[in-house]
Amino acid sequence: MHETGTSHTTPQIQISQSNGLAESSVKNVKNILKKSKKEDFYKAFLAYRATPLNNRKSPANMLMRRQIKTTLPTHPLNMDIEESPEVAHFKVKGREKQKEYFDRGTKLTRPLRIHEPV
Repeated sequence: MHETGTSHTTPQIQISQSNGLAESSVKNVKNILKKSKKEDFYKAFLAYRATPLNNRKSPANMLMRRQIKTTLPTHPLNMDIEESPEVAHFKVKGREKQKEYFDRGTKLTRPLRIHEPV
C-alpha cells in the first residue's frame, strides 16, 4: 500500500463508537439471543433475516436476492425482487437452449386443409 500512498488504520478496540455498524450488529444479535428461548434462537434469527429494513429489503433478500421461506407474513409489495439484466439474459439463453433440445425430436408438419380427416 505504500506504493499507492495509502495507509490502513484499524479502529481502537477500547473505543467502540469508532466501529458503530459492527457494534450495532453485535447488539442486535445479543438482544435476539436474550429474547428468544435457548432452543428457539434459530427461528428468531430466521425472523430477523426475513424482516425488511428501512429500504424495504430484508438482509436475506439483499444477500441472496430472493425471499427466504419463513412463517412470518410478507406484504405483497415486498415480494417483487428486481432482476439484474445479466440474470434476465441468462434466463432467456437457457429457455432458448431448452427449446433447441426439445425441437430436435420434432418434425415440421404440412398445414391442414379444411375438412381433411385428422
